[in-house]
Amino acid sequence: MPFYITYYSVGHFIAALASAVIGIYILTFKKKSAATYLLAFYTLSFSLTRCAGFLLDTMLSVNVSSVIYFNRFFMLGGIFLAAFAYLYHRDELNRESRIVLSLTAVYLLISYIIYIARTTAADINFNFMFHSYRHGGSDYRGQFMAPALLVMYLWICIVFARKTIRLSTLRTGTAKKIAAMFPRAAGAFIGASVNAVVRLVRASEKPAKASRSFMLVSLIPLAMTFSYFLAIFGGIPYVYYETFISLGSILYLFFYVMVYINNSPEPTTLLFKITFIPLVVALGVVGVLSIPVNASIENVYEKKVTKSTAAALAYVSGPSDHVPADVLYIVRRPANEGDDSTNYADVFLRRAETSVSAMINNESHHKVSTPRRTFRALDIMQPSTFYLVRTFVSGGFVFEVGLSYIEYREYLHDGLFPFILIAVVLTAIMLILFPIFFYRSLLTPLNGIMHAIEAFDRGEKNVRLAVAHEDEFGRIAGAFNRMTMNLKRTMSELVTSQEETAAYSGRLSKMVDERTKDLIATNKRLIDEIEARKHAENVLEKLVQTEFLDIEQHAELLKQFGLTGREVQVLVDLLNGLSNRDIADRYGIAEPTAKVHTINIYRKFKVNSRARLIKAVLQLVQRDNS
Repeated sequence: MPFYITYYSVGHFIAALASAVIGIYILTFKKKSAATYLLAFYTLSFSLTRCAGFLLDTMLSVNVSSVIYFNRFFMLGGIFLAAFAYLYHRDELNRESRIVLSLTAVYLLISYIIYIARTTAADINFNFMFHSYRHGGSDYRGQFMAPALLVMYLWICIVFARKTIRLSTLRTGTAKKIAAMFPRAAGAFIGASVNAVVRLVRASEKPAKASRSFMLVSLIPLAMTFSYFLAIFGGIPYVYYETFISLGSILYLFFYVMVYINNSPEPTTLLFKITFIPLVVALGVVGVLSIPVNASIENVYEKKVTKSTAAALAYVSGPSDHVPADVLYIVRRPANEGDDSTNYADVFLRRAETSVSAMINNESHHKVSTPRRTFRALDIMQPSTFYLVRTFVSGGFVFEVGLSYIEYREYLHDGLFPFILIAVVLTAIMLILFPIFFYRSLLTPLNGIMHAIEAFDRGEKNVRLAVAHEDEFGRIAGAFNRMTMNLKRTMSELVTSQEETAAYSGRLSKMVDERTKDLIATNKRLIDEIEARKHAENVLEKLVQTEFLDIEQHAELLKQFGLTGREVQVLVDLLNGLSNRDIADRYGIAEPTAKVHTINIYRKFKVNSRARLIKAVLQLVQRDNS
């Protein structure tokens, strides 16, 4: 079967490859839940949809038209995503989910059956825009199936939004304040609406945040489905739609799976993240690079077509008898007849046994213009009779030059097929070499640390990690070994201490009796000393307040301590017995600021208490007076 890569098939292939890798990985989870299976089935059905699209846009044979039925069937896999939306975390709307999912499945199945009934009776055409065979009724998807998919993805967003609101326990007083501004009935509704919006925007718990993330990611397939309507109704060029579908689907599935992995109850591995993130980025770059490369290939081929058309003009005008090898036929019709004229006559035939003019004049010929080129199909069942055509006017005739369509597809294939190879090689490298490299350099030491911690948690004492390299893992392993050694030494010392304590326990009663007498005597002496000290401090404070109240008279003496004006005032207040709060109130400053002044004064006098400050100031004043 002829195999020709186009720009569209590159996008289909990359999307199919990426989604297949994601779906297969999800199925490797241990203890998979129902939601996990649903997400995997949806991802794989999407991959099969893209794979069918790849075959449709690549195989140049009428037999490939039946693949469209597989493409449309796998589109029904969106029902798996709707079921996932209901089942994720927990199905709080069990009855609603059964009804909605059942009706959706029935609707999609009926639409698919009607699609088959309409298209099987329709003629097969070749769509030069898509470069693929299509049934005459293939646009029926846009009339019936696409609206269902659009509504389904919209409902998925709504389900996740409702789940976010239900799972979030955030409470806000704003809703009550707003509700109070309206009558009771309207206020209750408005308050509930505001509260729901706040919960949706500011989801507070992990399940609620995950549901909100799923809702936001689900906007991507909603936008992709909407872009389909824009494409079929001419709102955007089809090439933009295909680009958005290819790259958007990769990003959409990637974000969807990453959100699920980060919030999945099943055990996951870091290896997927460090392998698949670079893979998605690489495949996305390959897809993006195919856009300018395809445009460059088209431009180069356009120059070739222009050159061949000019040579054909020279041939029919007489100066030249040479016809380029890529020109397969030249026919003409009178210039005064309209574009619908079939009064064609052969001028040049590369294959002498075929009369192009006879084929054009005797049938409703297929001539299609795309934004870039014009094509003609003489026999829709034979791709060898497909031509890329150019027209020019000369000598009262309109000449049509036919170039091989297959040669055009081969030209595109030669330029775009390397992107398929690059995508396959990148995927193979990242899925084979990345795990090997990262498993040895990252996961092996990480698993060793994890197993050592688990063993130590079970009570094993002689746990050590091998330090293979002096990198981050080596330093972590070394720190773990030191920690276990320190803990082991501490536990040994604790055991020794307990043994020594047990040895002394026999003499403890006697020692307590002897020490009790000493403690009573010592305690009495301490009490006496404390009372004497308090008395001395009171006397000292009274002396300061009476004889040295005006400390500002000794300004020269205070200069040696570098006190500011405010600190001199605070010093006087401290000597007068004011607290930091009193000082703050007196000067209209904050209490912490008063504390800062007090600390600065203590530091400059090299004391650590008010009593010592009073004593120091008193000694200075006495020396100054003497």
